[in-house]
Order: sequence, then C-alpha cells, then structure tokens
Amino acid sequence: MGEQKTTLDPIKIKELVKNKYGIIVKRIEPINRGTANLYKIQSKDGDYILKEFTSKRNKQTIIKEINIIKFLKSQNLKVPEYIETVEGDFWTENEGRIIIMQKFIKGYEIKNNTGNFWQTMKSAEVYGKLVKTLAKYPEMSTEKIIENNFSKGRMIDQIGKIQVLLKKCEEVQSQQIKEQIQKDLKFKILVSQEILDNFDFSIMDKITMMNSHGDYSVQQLIFDEKEQPTIIDFEKAKKLPIIWEIIRSYCYVDKDAKNGEINMETLKQYFLTVQKYVKLNQYDLKYAAKIYLIQLISSTYGYKEYLEDNSHDELLQFALFRTKTCRYLYKHADEIGEVLEKIGDYHYTNEVKKMKPKKDQIGKIENETKSMKFRYTYNKLVRDKIPAEINKEPGRKCQYKILEDKEYLKELNKKVIEEANEFIEENSISELGDLIEVIRAIMKIKGYTMTEVEKAMKAKVERKGAFNDKIFLEYVDEEQKNLKEEKELNKEFRKR
Repeated sequence: MGEQKTTLDPIKIKELVKNKYGIIVKRIEPINRGTANLYKIQSKDGDYILKEFTSKRNKQTIIKEINIIKFLKSQNLKVPEYIETVEGDFWTENEGRIIIMQKFIKGYEIKNNTGNFWQTMKSAEVYGKLVKTLAKYPEMSTEKIIENNFSKGRMIDQIGKIQVLLKKCEEVQSQQIKEQIQKDLKFKILVSQEILDNFDFSIMDKITMMNSHGDYSVQQLIFDEKEQPTIIDFEKAKKLPIIWEIIRSYCYVDKDAKNGEINMETLKQYFLTVQKYVKLNQYDLKYAAKIYLIQLISSTYGYKEYLEDNSHDELLQFALFRTKTCRYLYKHADEIGEVLEKIGDYHYTNEVKKMKPKKDQIGKIENETKSMKFRYTYNKLVRDKIPAEINKEPGRKCQYKILEDKEYLKELNKKVIEEANEFIEENSISELGDLIEVIRAIMKIKGYTMTEVEKAMKAKVERKGAFNDKIFLEYVDEEQKNLKEEKELNKEFRKR
C-alpha cells in the first residue's frame, strides 16, 4: 500500500535498471507491501527488488540503512544485500524520488494478523535479538520521536488536524464509510482530550530508550525454507522507546489481535520472550499499553490519505483496524499494565534467586518464584524435534509422552484438520508442506505406499474427474426426496 503514486512505469524501470545497474530486465512484478512502491525485477543474472521511496526519504536515510545493515551482517544477523549502481553508489533518483535495488530474498512472508503462536513468538525472539545486537552499535539519533509521537504538544496539534478531517468527511460519497470515519475521529478527539487531562507525560523520561528498527513488525521479516527470517527495511531505524515497538509488533502479528483485541496470555509470553534478550523496567511494563495508545489515538494515518484520495481503501482499512486497537487499549490499558508488571516481578524474583539470601528469606523467595511459573498446556501431536528444542532453551522445560499406534492415528487425524486450517488462513508453501507431512505420517501408520495412493487417485479421476476445471456446484433440483443426498449434505464437516 504505497503512500505516493509511483513516478515509474515498465518502460522507465527497464531503462533505469539497464542504465544505472547494467542489468537487462526480463520481467517486472509489482509487490503490494509497505509504504514504498516495490517491484520484483527478474533478469538472466538473478532476481532483485527495486524500491521507490516516498518523497520524505533522502540519501542520508539510505546511507544510515546501509551502515546498519553492514553492522548487523557482521554480527551474523540475516539482512538484505544492496546492489551498487555502475557509478558505485547504492541509490539513484527519478523525478526527485530515491530508488534502490536489493537482491531478491527467497522465502515467504506472514501477513498482518495471521501469525499463529509459534510465528508470534518468533517475531518476539527476532526483535529481542535485534535490539540486543543494536545495543553494540553507535547511539542513533532519536529523530525527536518523543516530541513527534508521545508528547502533550503533539497530541494538542493532532486534535486540531483531526477536527479538520472531520469537516472533510462531508465529501465522502458512501454514507456508511462517512459515518464510520466520523465515529472514529470523534472517538480519537474524546480520548486524546482525556489523556491530556489525566496522563503524566513526564513518565516518558523513565521509559527505556534503545537503538531499534523504527518500523518493526512481522511484515519486515522474510522466512526461508528453514524458517529463519531475514530482517528488512531499516530506513526508519532510530533510538526509541522499545516498549512501543514491542507492543506494536505484537498487535500486528497475532491472529487473535486481528479485530483490535489482545490475547493477554500471548502478549505476556511475547514480552517474556523479548526479555530473554532485553531488560525492561517497571515503567515500561506498567505503561506499555498507554504509551502505544498515546501514539495511535492521535494518528491520522489512513484517514487523511483516504479523505484526500478515495482510492486508498487499503489504507483506510488499516486505519480502521488501528482505531479498533485504540478502543481495546482505552478499555484495558490498566489491566494490561497489571499483567505485564507481574512479568517484571517474575524476572525480579529470578534475579533474587541468584543471590545468597539469608536463611529466613529462602522459603519466602522459593515460594514466590514457584508461584510465578507459567504453564502452557498443548496436549497435541508435535514434530519429533520440538521437545528437545524446548528443553535446551533456558527457563523452559516440557513434559511429553510417546503414543500408542491407535492414539497416534487419532491425533494425526486431528492434526490434518489443524494443518488444513493453518493453510486456509495463510496459503503459504510452508503450511502446505506441514499438511503433506501429516498425510505422509498417516500413510506410514496405515501401511499405504505412494503407488497405492496414486492408483486410488487415478481410479477416482477416471470416474469423477479431478479439480482442474474450477467447477463450483451450486445446487441440484430433484423431482423426489433423495435421502442419500440429504445424508451427504448433513455430514458434520460440510457444515463448517
């Protein structure tokens, strides 16, 4: 969802790539992701990504990103590779817009709010490792992030801008869309005013500031066939309140948060995973939700773009999602703070446990530590190496058993449904592979060979055909009641 209309077309792209990079383009494929305009470039020498930035980006932004990428690569993190122009630069320009080329990264991406539990925790782990690594990098500029996103002055200014947008709503043709935008903008003004009246903005001085990505979310990760992610897009990197980026990235990855709500248990685990690498203080944990609310509630992003150009429907949907998140944070910010503060208590008691307490304190500390353990019950079939991977991680221990064949087959049948649902949600090659893996396990326990399965498939294709013609059966009219047909239609799995 590019913010600005492109200055490029296929002919211009081919000429630019040939003249500036010495690459002959065979095919161009637009990519709909992020705020820049992206294109996949195919050539005989390999595949590339061409990125046309918005007019806000300048050469200094690119230099900053290149230096960060070089550093992260030296620390063994997977990052993109920039392509040099024939002049030896890492960027070029077209009509005042910065353009760069990178090597294409093979893999799959996770769309916003489609992440399962493993993918959500992977996002937390990657972020924790990234921030820990960037702590070794020279201190970045804050680029006035507090003043521009979390200050009283900014919120007052934004209320004025929201009021201007409210008047502009009258130009919207769709009554339904107009009413929704008006409702959201009025809510933003109301909550912003309440925050101005009640929140102590001096709290921001006590929040942990560290070098970070600046725009971290699951959309900045590309996973390879081994599920290892490459982190992309560092042009917004800066020193910032990392608590904001943690809760923001959770809200963008977890499928349970797709309607703006938060799964408290998953959020807690997300923070615990980040804290394996980065230390957060009590202010971070207590005010995480309120700090994110402050930034979100006064943002006009999405609404402004749509009211200026009604073709920005995707940006509007993103804005509506973020306001749903605001409504949830507004109602539950204190509750979230209480849940996250207990995580701080948990880590505190673990630190105390490492000390040498007096004898009369030992029982108290042990009881305190035991009471802060978290158990997550799965009761499901998992891949063979999962228990060993869990048990080798500090602070994690799992219990498992080996199933008898009858129970094993029963769990495999459940697994087929689980993996089929995951594939339906994500439509990724990884989830398709998971589904096939389960089917292979069923074939093995049943004693079926691939030859036998293919023979059965071929026989059914000869009798009934395959699914190549995209035929969708709507209904069948019959002169008499057909019990066999009714029984078929009433099968439980057809009701889903």
